[in-house]
Amino acid sequence: MAVLKKTHYKLINRGVSVKVSIIIPVFNVEKYLKKCIDSVIKQSYKEIEIILVNDGSTDASGEICDEYALKDRRIIVIHKKNEGVSSARNTGLEISSGQYIMFIDSDDYIDLKMVEILLSSILKDNSDLVMCGYIIVSYGKFTKIECKEKLLKNKQLICEYIAENYLPGCVNSPCNKLYKRNLITHYFEENQFLGEDLLFNLDYLKSSNTMSCIDECLYYYRRENYESLSLRFQEDLLMTTQQLHSRLICFLKESANKEINYDAINIYLFKTTISYLVGLVNISQNSFEYKIKLIKNVCLNNGLRDTMMSINKMSKKYLFLRLLIYKQLPISIFSIVKLWGLFKKSEFKTPSF
Repeated sequence: MAVLKKTHYKLINRGVSVKVSIIIPVFNVEKYLKKCIDSVIKQSYKEIEIILVNDGSTDASGEICDEYALKDRRIIVIHKKNEGVSSARNTGLEISSGQYIMFIDSDDYIDLKMVEILLSSILKDNSDLVMCGYIIVSYGKFTKIECKEKLLKNKQLICEYIAENYLPGCVNSPCNKLYKRNLITHYFEENQFLGEDLLFNLDYLKSSNTMSCIDECLYYYRRENYESLSLRFQEDLLMTTQQLHSRLICFLKESANKEINYDAINIYLFKTTISYLVGLVNISQNSFEYKIKLIKNVCLNNGLRDTMMSINKMSKKYLFLRLLIYKQLPISIFSIVKLWGLFKKSEFKTPSF
């Protein structure tokens, strides 16, 4: 359990009583759901509203939600047909009554002081958004992804922070954050199946002027089913990721009043390109000729090539592949990616934008 800083502890014990709505979309997670809900109902900060949105589960998840609602008056259960995580979150937002909003995925869990620490931070700093680090849980292994502790007092500082800290992924997720309900003007895009979290956060940041970042890792992100999910080739992955990359760059350019360094964001797009190529060459069941055709499409993608060539600092192991793409040599790209897929498969899992 995280240790409260003295400034946080004193703030909560000064009679502060604001409601935090915690929205949890639920779909076929009977194996993990109880641990998730237990971590929420046992929070040190008690003034919470727990909204469980059962998104058409076909296992016992719905029954588990109802059982917990009978035990704790703070729990509200909504049963709906399966329409995806964005629809479930939006349903939770529509009925939420708290001044602050948190999101948790139902196969994850949180530190027992997470709500108290985030709320203390956002109230103490008078910020519009607070985010913390998280811990990846994978088959008994725990990996910390930390955020640099900072109070960002204007849009320029927020944009610089996003650009500099994009790779660790703290920026993307809605689950390691506390939002002000009155600043949520756009809901999750329900027809967006990759990057909906990022787009939601960008819309929120348009209405935000300050952001608090704390170094505690308070959210436990379970990644134990990630292996099987990543072993699928998604032909539209690269195109969708490139569109999201453009949206992010556009937001930063519109919001910042000074030039910022986009290397971290551009490297992420390049790594997604590598993941796409590894999936195409080593996982896709398409013919060799079709694979070469798609590799040619990557080589001829001017926007992608321009982004790759604009990166100032890049690991040496990627420089050769960048050169092959720039020189438009699909057969050579196929050969090197084939080797990478055989010997470094774990390094190029499909990322989530």
